[in-house]
Amino acid sequence: MTAVAERARLGAIGTDLIGVDGGPAERRVARFVASLSGNPITITHFCDLGKTPVWRRWPRAAQRRLAQRVALASIADAVAGSIDGEWLGALADVAGEDALDWAASQAERVVAGDMTTLAPKDLEARGFSLLASTRSDDRTAKWIAAAMKVGA
Repeated sequence: MTAVAERARLGAIGTDLIGVDGGPAERRVARFVASLSGNPITITHFCDLGKTPVWRRWPRAAQRRLAQRVALASIADAVAGSIDGEWLGALADVAGEDALDWAASQAERVVAGDMTTLAPKDLEARGFSLLASTRSDDRTAKWIAAAMKVGA
């Protein structure tokens, strides 16, 4: 790739990131949350834009749906094994019935455990935390890949 083409590619990434940016307040909150999770934002140079995950360039609504699916994938075994209609209904209210059905289909095994400690209101935050993790293990990478196949 020529230098001109590389700069154009990085410029396009930057333009996309600015397009989904919520403004200065959202950037400050994102940096604060990232520092609390041990994953500080490390884009400090134009060339660092190439390290940006593809999902960060998606529209905000698509990012939220991806985060919800990643979080659901992380609790897929519990979703598939749960008979708690209130909890499942609340998860469906947040992420949608199709996302909940998708998560149940991702289960490797059905477990009878209490995952209701993950409040539906925390689903998105869990998903973004998993997406932002720079220390993701194979299991987390699998959840992210599965959720990205579905798309946004």
